[in-house]
Amino acid sequence: MCKRLLVFLVCFLFVSNVMAEGVERASIIHEGTPGIFFCERIATKMLLDLEEFKVQTKRIQLLNTKLDLQAEKILLLEQDIELSNTIADKYKSSYELEHKLRLSEADAYEKRLAAKDAWYRAPALWFSVGFVVSAALAVGLSFSLQTVRN
Repeated sequence: MCKRLLVFLVCFLFVSNVMAEGVERASIIHEGTPGIFFCERIATKMLLDLEEFKVQTKRIQLLNTKLDLQAEKILLLEQDIELSNTIADKYKSSYELEHKLRLSEADAYEKRLAAKDAWYRAPALWFSVGFVVSAALAVGLSFSLQTVRN
């Protein structure tokens, strides 16, 4: 691909330089070699263009390398995003489980607290029950003692 581009560019530069500079060439045979010979000014321009082409080709190669590195960096960043999302999901599920645990602990605590304040745990109730039972025992004992004496 690069060689094709180089040949095309050299041919294009040659034709454009020759046509731009006017007719300063001749088709001749020199020492048995047929060819198109042109003035030194055109040859210098072609050499400069060829050097510029080499620089531009090297620049294109560097930009392609940079593009490949950027693509790799994008892939790494996408993997980092996936990993971060996975970690976030794990933290979220962990938080939800801990939240449920805290809610169940709070419910259990409220039930124990409600059970502590139940009507059958009231001290006044047990004092009254104790008083009634003591009075009943006292009456029962008095009655049984009177019955035994008689």
